[in-house]
Amino acid sequence: KLQFLYLIAGPVPSQSFISNMSDAPVKEADAPLTPEQVQYKYSVLKQEYDSMAQKIAEMEGEKHEHELVHTALEPLEEDRKCFRLIGGVLVERSAKEVKPALKGNIEQIEKVIATLTNNANAKQKEIQDFIEKHRIAGSQAQKVDAPKVEEKKESKTTGVLA
Repeated sequence: KLQFLYLIAGPVPSQSFISNMSDAPVKEADAPLTPEQVQYKYSVLKQEYDSMAQKIAEMEGEKHEHELVHTALEPLEEDRKCFRLIGGVLVERSAKEVKPALKGNIEQIEKVIATLTNNANAKQKEIQDFIEKHRIAGSQAQKVDAPKVEEKKESKTTGVLA
């Protein structure tokens, strides 16, 4: 059995998570960094980037699930019963009520993905600049790739109860 949970109104994910990712550049001291400090700073930057890429992938999965449900509900009549799981409680709604909510949630998720992608690209540039500035080479500096957006896969089974 597949469960489709969709987001309830509000910021997705928390706005603090998105805004703290790359707000203000960190001022570096005038004194040169030691090799240990360079390695630590690089690993912190890489971890921040990796968490952004992971969040983008997670949001892409959420978007895909929402699109599957929306596709399954499209051909149904407006008065058809639909069930939604909210906090462990199964709530009955009509397809007419669910379709606009799903569309709005998909749009919100797309906005979050765009914001996270922009932040990840900025972090990628920051990492590349850091690598060039401190002349990090070889296995110490792994190439940072842009987050990959998953391609849409078509599925014949939807797993939606309607």
